Amino acid sequence: SRNRNAPSKDSDGTFKRALVLDLIARNPVDAIRGRLGREDRERRQAEWLTEPELRAFLDRAAVLELRHYPFFLSMATTGVRFGEALGLQVGDVDVAGGRLQIRRQIRKHRIVSPKSAKPRTVYVPPAAMAVLRGWMDTVRAEAAVKGTEPLWLFPGATGQPIEDKAPRRAFPRCLKAAGITRRIRPHDLRHTYASLAIQRGVPTHTAASHSSS
Repeated sequence: SRNRNAPSKDSDGTFKRALVLDLIARNPVDAIRGRLGREDRERRQAEWLTEPELRAFLDRAAVLELRHYPFFLSMATTGVRFGEALGLQVGDVDVAGGRLQIRRQIRKHRIVSPKSAKPRTVYVPPAAMAVLRGWMDTVRAEAAVKGTEPLWLFPGATGQPIEDKAPRRAFPRCLKAAGITRRIRPHDLRHTYASLAIQRGVPTHTAASHSSS
């Protein structure tokens, strides 16, 4: 079926004529079509874990990857994007309110705005928040040893945000240990969140707001 966001043939033809007449430098429809093509490929490639698979994955991560377990748990239980999880700071965690403030993301080692360009709030289940609270105690203790205050929720050895390659390398190890052989990416934890939320009766538009690519 035709993507409703795709440009019409008339608009494409108009821009092509303007390009020939040197009225514009490039055809904007080409950029739109390329973007839509990438989005369609991303949707086709989307995978997610079943609830038993997710439980097995997190159980193994809690044993094998202690430093990455809170990171994966945050993604799986809130639907935040990989880059948004990288960009979380200690001050973004509202323990009493059971919430995370999504104010930034890290893409290609740069701090940028969230994909929506607007900060948003996501809710954290109590069990996951208990893990994050314990993790923040660890982060604060590690910073205190260095005589500093913690900034990033998931810091690397230098105190800066953890390099994205670290959780990316840990992720398949946990999958393998859990007996999951399908090709699952860290970003698929976001799709997993949406899929399981819908199965639990969360309204589709609410789950989709957490998990659109």
